[in-house]
Amino acid sequence: MELPRGIRAVGDNKLFVDVTYRGQRRTTTLSGPGDYPDILSAALAKQIELRSALLHGDEPVRTKNSAAGGTYWTVQDAVDYTLTHVWAATPSEHECQLECVRILKYFGAHRPIEAVRRETLDAWVASLRNRGNKNATINRKLSVLSRILHTAAELDRLETVPKIPRVRRPQGRIRFLSDEEESLLIATLRGWGKSDVADAVAVLVDTGLRAGELIALQARDIDLPAQQISIWINKTNLPRTVPLVERTRAILGQRMADLEPTDRLFRFKYWYFRAEWDKARRHLGLGDDKQFVIHALRHTCATRMVKSGVPIQIIQKWLGHRNLQITLQYSHLSPADLHLALPLLEGRRSNAAAEHPGSASREHKEPQPPDPPGFPKTGAAFPA
Repeated sequence: MELPRGIRAVGDNKLFVDVTYRGQRRTTTLSGPGDYPDILSAALAKQIELRSALLHGDEPVRTKNSAAGGTYWTVQDAVDYTLTHVWAATPSEHECQLECVRILKYFGAHRPIEAVRRETLDAWVASLRNRGNKNATINRKLSVLSRILHTAAELDRLETVPKIPRVRRPQGRIRFLSDEEESLLIATLRGWGKSDVADAVAVLVDTGLRAGELIALQARDIDLPAQQISIWINKTNLPRTVPLVERTRAILGQRMADLEPTDRLFRFKYWYFRAEWDKARRHLGLGDDKQFVIHALRHTCATRMVKSGVPIQIIQKWLGHRNLQITLQYSHLSPADLHLALPLLEGRRSNAAAEHPGSASREHKEPQPPDPPGFPKTGAAFPA
C-alpha cells in the first residue's frame, strides 16, 4: 500500500509522520493496537495538525498515545460521542446539534481534540464577537464545547481540559409583559384561531416554565386534584413541582381530555411557537422590541412574584434555578424591603434630637464667615 507523502511505516502498526515548512520540521510516531487503516487515519490527522502548527507558529500538541484504539480522538469523534451518549433524547438535543455543526466548521472535524487549547478558544470567541454574537450567545456556544471537551476527558481521550473562557454578561433591563400586553397578545392569537399558542402563552405566564419544558409536558405530568405539575426534563436536570393557578388548571384540564398518559399537551415544535409569536409581536407594533421574546413570559412570572413579596428562595425553587445568583437578578424590582430601612434612619435622627434638645438646630446652623483682621470679636465693645 502506497503511503501519502510525509508518512512512512517504521514497524508493525507504527507510522512516522514528517512535516517540513520553510526550514522548520515537525515529526512524530504513531502506534497502537488498532487496525492499520485506523492508524493511517490518525497519522493523516496528525499530519494536518503539525502542518497547521507550523503555518501559525504554534507548538505541536503532544498526546500521550495518538494511536487509533488508544486515547486519540478528533473533534468529530468527541462531538459524535457527546451527541449520542450525553444529549440524545434531551430537550437541548436539537440546539446542541446545530452548535456542533458550527463547532466542526470552525475547528475542523479532523483536528485532534487535544489541539483545542485556551488560545484556540480565545480566537474562537474573538471571531464570534466579530460576527456580532451577543455575550449570552457566546456563552451558550462555549457551554456546548465545554461539555464536549469534558466528555473526552472523562473517557481519557483528553489529558487536560483547557480553561473555558466565559464572557461576562452585563445586567440589562429585564423585559416582562404588562397586564395590557398579556391580554392583547392572548386576544390576538385567539382571534387568529391560534388557541394552542394562546394557551401556551397563558400557561407560561402563570407557571414561569421554559418553553422547552412546556412543549415536553405530558398528560401524566399534570396532577389537577393536587393543583400542580411536575417538571422532569429541564435545562438544569432539577426535577421540580410547580403549583397551578385557576386559569392554568382550566386550560390544562381542557387540553388533557381524551389524552393518553404519555401524550404531549402542546403538540407543536418550538419553531412554530416562535413563528406565531413573531407575527403577533409585529402586529402589536413591537417588532423593534428585541427583548419581547418568548422567554419574557418567564420573566413576567418571576417579576410578578417578586413584586407580590414572594421570598427570593421560593422563587428560585419555583423557576428551577440551580444558582441563587440567577434569581437575584429580579430582586431589584421590589424596592419595598429597602424602604423598611427608612423608619430606622428616621428614628435614629428623632432619638438624637430628643436626647440633645437644640442640637438639631445647631447641627444645621449656617457657618458664619470669619471676621476681618482687626475687627473686634463678637460681644466685645468697639473702641471709643
